[in-house]
Amino acid sequence: MVYHADPLVPAAPAAPAICAVARRGLGERRVCGHAFEEFGLVKITAHVFPHNPASARVLEKCGFQQEGFLRQHFLKDGRFIDVRLFGLLR
Repeated sequence: MVYHADPLVPAAPAAPAICAVARRGLGERRVCGHAFEEFGLVKITAHVFPHNPASARVLEKCGFQQEGFLRQHFLKDGRFIDVRLFGLLR
């Protein structure tokens, strides 16, 4: 699922959708292209946990670039964990 998080900012988080498509071999780049066209996005973002390099590789295959590293960004199982931030511009 690609969703538009903020109507004032033409960007959307999409990592779960892109990784799900990649696992099924359905064409990750087509999903991103569709999101740009259908929703008028200029940027798609993705958060990846550092302990999940496979998801990072999928995003990089689609042209995403790592834009940052967010320390203690998510609360998971009672602990704050870091996340890698990826972005893809139109």
